[in-house]
Amino acid sequence: MLVLLGVAGLASALFLLFGMVVTPIDVVPTGGGLAYRSPHFFLPISLTLYLAATTVGLGMSSQPVIRWFGVLALASAGFTYLVYARWFISVWCFYAGLLSVMVYIELASRRTAARPAP
Repeated sequence: MLVLLGVAGLASALFLLFGMVVTPIDVVPTGGGLAYRSPHFFLPISLTLYLAATTVGLGMSSQPVIRWFGVLALASAGFTYLVYARWFISVWCFYAGLLSVMVYIELASRRTAARPAP
C-alpha cells in the first residue's frame, strides 16, 4: 500500500511540476484568503493523489504521533474543502502548519528523553 501511495505521490508531483513549468499558476488575494487559479487539466485527480500520498501513509504508521498527524491532516483537508473550497490550498497549508507543531513537540520530547541524566 505504501508503494502505491508513493507512486501516486510521484505521479501527482510530476504532473503538477510539468503543469507549473508549462502554464504557471496565478495566485490572487481574494476575500480572506489566496485563490489559486490553475489552468491544469485533471487537477481534482492530482489533488486526490497528492492528499492520499501525504496523509494516508502517515495514518498507517505504527507511531501514534505520526498516525494522528496523518489522520488530522486528512481531516483538516476535508474540513477545509467543505468550508473554504475556494481558498483550499492556502487554508489547508495553514492547518498543516499548525499541525506541524505536533512534529516539533514529538522531536523535542525524543531529544529530551535521549539526553543522558547529569
